[in-house]
Amino acid sequence: MIDFATYLLVLGNFSVHFLLQRETSEGTSDGKRIAFLDPLYLGSSMLFSCGLVFLFLTSLTHDLVGSSRVYELTDKFVDLYTQDNRPWLVKFYAPWCHHCRQLEPVYMQVAQELAIEGSEVVVGRLDCTRFTSAATHFPVRGFPTILYIHKDFMIEYDGDRSKEDILDFSRRLSGPAIRPVKDCKQVDVLLEEHKVFFLHVGHPIPDHFAKTANKYRSVTWFYHLSMACEGVDVDIGSSFVVKGTAEKKMISRFDEMSLLESNTSMNQWVRKERFPHFFKVTGGNFNHVIRSG
Repeated sequence: MIDFATYLLVLGNFSVHFLLQRETSEGTSDGKRIAFLDPLYLGSSMLFSCGLVFLFLTSLTHDLVGSSRVYELTDKFVDLYTQDNRPWLVKFYAPWCHHCRQLEPVYMQVAQELAIEGSEVVVGRLDCTRFTSAATHFPVRGFPTILYIHKDFMIEYDGDRSKEDILDFSRRLSGPAIRPVKDCKQVDVLLEEHKVFFLHVGHPIPDHFAKTANKYRSVTWFYHLSMACEGVDVDIGSSFVVKGTAEKKMISRFDEMSLLESNTSMNQWVRKERFPHFFKVTGGNFNHVIRSG
């Protein structure tokens, strides 16, 4: 990009040269002729120069938006997303929306972090007041709305509007519903990364665990460990919820027989157990807590 000082210097030289080409002459009493600058043309040229400066600054603004890793989308996105193999995280907003403006710096941080991680997720935003065709094509019920979109699959984000929560939402959906755990040491590492996760131990992975993971992958984490771990009280062929820290693990088994007697499915068990033992109820998780039973 051209240096701003260099740009102004070139612009200034151009303007002076342009003005000098517009000189006029008048005679004096001694017959000599003097040159002077036409005031009207001087004003016009100054306006022209200011316009060029404005265009330059505007181009800087566009570059700044581009550097935030957030794509500005238009109505053409309706045709693009079904043909694109990449997943999209899209914020649908209105310029007058106060909550949208509050979310903007967080959303830019999310885009930057995903880019640093090398995520395949493309982050974009769409002004629903300008591109109404796209806005009505997607299930936008209010502003802001964040959707994860991958071809025909789309799901709305309805958690807290924090960087980490939105990042986790994107990370969970862009990866497999059930992630492999390499060894027993990784269980402790996972507890440092997540406050709660669900784990199945042994092969094969049962259908009910796989179906539940596909259904709730947007809100919690699911893992698979092929072996039992020394010092960790887990049974081969069982599913567990793991909470706490590496030093103070709390592991609860999904007791299929007893839960079936109480007419409790794995879906209900996950909805209830996916919260830490102690957590803050916020506007973002309130409805989830109520629905957990």
